[in-house]
Amino acid sequence: MTKKRMTMNKYDFPISSGCSYDDIKRAHERTLKIAVAIRDILERNNIEYFITFGTLIGAVRHKGFVPWDRDFDIMIMEDIYEHAVACVRRELPDWLVLQDQNSDPRYCAFWIKIRDRFSRVQTTVYESDNDFKYCGLHIDLYKMKKSENVPLSRLEDNLEFVEKKFAKGLITEEEYLSQKNDINKKISATQNNPCSEERYYFINLVDTTLDTFKEKMRFEFEGEQFWGPKSYDAYLKDCYYNGDYMVPPPYEKRTIDVKSIEFYN
Repeated sequence: MTKKRMTMNKYDFPISSGCSYDDIKRAHERTLKIAVAIRDILERNNIEYFITFGTLIGAVRHKGFVPWDRDFDIMIMEDIYEHAVACVRRELPDWLVLQDQNSDPRYCAFWIKIRDRFSRVQTTVYESDNDFKYCGLHIDLYKMKKSENVPLSRLEDNLEFVEKKFAKGLITEEEYLSQKNDINKKISATQNNPCSEERYYFINLVDTTLDTFKEKMRFEFEGEQFWGPKSYDAYLKDCYYNGDYMVPPPYEKRTIDVKSIEFYN
């Protein structure tokens, strides 16, 4: 890597009164253990994956976790995603659980989470997540999609998400109809402005060329090795902080979305 890694106090960020820096340290250790278990399953089955988002920033900038980030992000391409999930489901160790719409009645996302059975996290950002059946420390297995019209595909994904929330009773019929009507209007407008370049996208966080994930390289992360995109610099510049992802945000913006963490073993 060509970027100079930042050095800083590992715990130079504010946390809530409901947890301690020791809790965060233990959470990082447990989350890394989950990530290693999933990495080993994927690599054993020759499934290509990439670390992404805050995990990739952490690998480049800190050679590990961004100190105020407590999850772990892995991206898998849509065309092999179901195969990857099947392999993970088959080989998952007993101390972990695969969270999807079948295992958790309130879960609506189109990607899965792998949860630790022996911890519980109360989050401050997406507070509805605190009502999930499984709330342990987790890693995300994100599904990277491909589309020739990313704006339209994103709206169609949003519509599917709203429909799932309504089907599970998470929003009222009035909310459902209002949101559905608004999205359908945007879909109609977008259909009149077709695109022609095939690109990768993930909800509203990624919109990048197919070249971004053509090559991969190994990244050190807390003493372990994970695959990530070789063109990480252009990718992260496009996604974060107006391109200046190597500079940590000001202290007051180093927010960790944790109200409390409980460990059961």
